[in-house]
Amino acid sequence: MLEFDDIVTITADFFTSDEVKGAVASVQNYIDFRIPTYKTADKDKKTSAELLKIVLNPEIKLPTYVAVDIARLPPVDVEHLNLSALQKELMLLRSEVRSIGSLRVELDEVKSQLKAVQAQQPTVALGGTHMYPLGKDSQEEGFTTVQGKKFSGLQLPIVP
Repeated sequence: MLEFDDIVTITADFFTSDEVKGAVASVQNYIDFRIPTYKTADKDKKTSAELLKIVLNPEIKLPTYVAVDIARLPPVDVEHLNLSALQKELMLLRSEVRSIGSLRVELDEVKSQLKAVQAQQPTVALGGTHMYPLGKDSQEEGFTTVQGKKFSGLQLPIVP
C-alpha cells in the first residue's frame, strides 16, 4: 500500500515527460473533461497527481492498463510502503476468516438440529394408496375422496 504523494513522486521521478504526456493522451480518450497542462518546473509531478486522481476516482470508468515491459515499472522501496495500512487490511482479512469459521459451526449446529427434528417426526407411509388431484367430483362439503374413501380436512390414510 503506497501513499498518494509517494506514488506521485515515484512516477514523476521515474517516467519521462513524453511518457507522462502519453499517459495523459491515453486517459483523455475516456474522460469528458480536459486534464490541465502545467508549465512550471514540477509539471510532471502535478500532471501525475491529476492522472492519479482520475485513476482513483470510482465514477470514472477506465480500461485496465498492464505493463508490457516490466522493466519499465518504477522500483518501490520499502520506505514507501504504508505497513500500518497493510496490517489493518490483514487484520480485517483475519476477522473475515474467523467469522466464516463461526458461520460453519452455526451451520453444523443447524444441520444437527434439523436431523434431530426429522428423527422425531413420524414417518407416513401411504403404501399402495394413490393421491388424486382434487376436482369438482372429489370434493364434497369439506371432504376429500381418495380411492372411494372420504377424508375431512388434511387427514390422510396412514398405512402401517
